[in-house]
Amino acid sequence: MSEFLKFAFEILSKIVYNLAACAVAFVRLFITGWVEYFLIFRTYFPTLDLVGKVLSVLLVLLLIAIPIVMIVILVRRAILHHQLKTDKSDNAALYREIGRLNKQVLQLMDEKNSILALKVNAMGGTERIPYVGASALTDDQIPTVENVTSPEAAAAGMAAAAAARVATAAVAAGALGEEAATRAAEGQSIEGAAVPGAALATVLAQLISVIASMGVLKKGNLPIEFKKEDCRIDRDELKKVLNVGVPIALQETTVQISFLVINSIINGMGLMPSAGYGVAQKLTSFIMLIPSSVMQSVSAFVAQNTGAGKKDRAWKGFLTAIATGCSLGVVIFCIGFFGGSVISRIFTSDPAVIEQSAAYLRGFAPECILTCVLFSSIGYFNGRGISIPVMIQGITSACLIRIPLALFFSHLPNTNLTFVGMSTPITTVYGICFFMICFARLKKKGQM
Repeated sequence: MSEFLKFAFEILSKIVYNLAACAVAFVRLFITGWVEYFLIFRTYFPTLDLVGKVLSVLLVLLLIAIPIVMIVILVRRAILHHQLKTDKSDNAALYREIGRLNKQVLQLMDEKNSILALKVNAMGGTERIPYVGASALTDDQIPTVENVTSPEAAAAGMAAAAAARVATAAVAAGALGEEAATRAAEGQSIEGAAVPGAALATVLAQLISVIASMGVLKKGNLPIEFKKEDCRIDRDELKKVLNVGVPIALQETTVQISFLVINSIINGMGLMPSAGYGVAQKLTSFIMLIPSSVMQSVSAFVAQNTGAGKKDRAWKGFLTAIATGCSLGVVIFCIGFFGGSVISRIFTSDPAVIEQSAAYLRGFAPECILTCVLFSSIGYFNGRGISIPVMIQGITSACLIRIPLALFFSHLPNTNLTFVGMSTPITTVYGICFFMICFARLKKKGQM
């Protein structure tokens, strides 16, 4: 028995010790450790160059913001919990009333959809469109080709794309050779293929995909009709498309032109900076896939919820996209800033080119975090159909911020690609501030 008591005492004391150590570590991490953090910052700050000083200040501000945000969230949750607990009886009655009203709304929607179904059947409607009723509202189910008709109709589009790929490979065999075309159909790289052949295959793939898609629309078992008479220009719809699309096109064109100008500026800095910038651009193109995907997702999500009258849900989706994108952006920032030379070796083995590429990535790295906020904002406004602010931000940031800053940094004494790369995140900071003003104006007008 005494041995068991020794065993119990030792294991429980170890657990208590570990719990106490965790509590002490938490206090040191968020409270008492700031003295040590400040001493480290004060020791290294005088030895850093301009880029290092700016990044060190940003890092310290980020570390300060994390506990502050956590405290604010906890305080808000505590206040909300206290309010709900205080008004528990009133809230219970309110919830019961809301539940009763929701049931009535669902019943009315069922009646409305039943009436519409009778009208469709009376007009010769189809039996392949099932009655979904109010379940679409409660389950947040968005109708698609697959859940409205059948999986076979949804698979037809994918089959058409695959057929287009194989057919394109066959047509391109004349330009690329039979073996290269076969590898293209299998999705493999084509080593030694001619550039005209690759271009021809790309164009023909799009052409065949369009033709196959038109065939699916014409012959497929879809809940819509596609006739020859539908291939015409509708002035009203064209006007809506141009109102949204033209500003976005101008914004994107201006941004791409600004990067061409920056490329020209860097070409004037010498052969090695130009080669290093070329390698870095390949990496940044891959890095920017994440914020670009976030922007497209936000645009679609906001458009759907705005059309459904759920602007608050669209706003929550926008904030969620920012949080998700920035979380990934922090990881990519660390890779680009601290490991730029490592990932640059993927495309070149020249030490001088690797050094120049890593220098540009160090200046560009903060863009990995900032651009998630900017692109999510652009996606939000595009989804709302408010594209004029997107155009103004794109044009002003390119012409007034990005290009002048790149010119200024390129002419500094002892300059390098790090300074030129910083022109992009600085421009993004301007874009974020611009959209914050736009959000404030929307909120003031009651449009959010």
